Amino acid sequence: MRGDMGRLLARGLATLSPEQRAVVELTFYQGCSYAEIAEITRAPVNTVKTRMFHARRRLAPLLTALGLASRPAAEEKPAPEEKSG
Repeated sequence: MRGDMGRLLARGLATLSPEQRAVVELTFYQGCSYAEIAEITRAPVNTVKTRMFHARRRLAPLLTALGLASRPAAEEKPAPEEKSG
């Protein structure tokens, strides 16, 4: 199972742009902070954050299917409203 998961994650990473993939790999594989990634990639920190945001959105369905992430909040059913009084 672990080998299959690794292959699926590699395929997911391959769908990202090179910039997004670099941010993901530097964050999760190398343990770099956004500030460190900004320095390495010569991009502003906010650009690094934006790339991570879009990478997560693109990878979310795969990670959810693998059980590595919860369903996005937009897909979750809202809690029933309680009546007051």
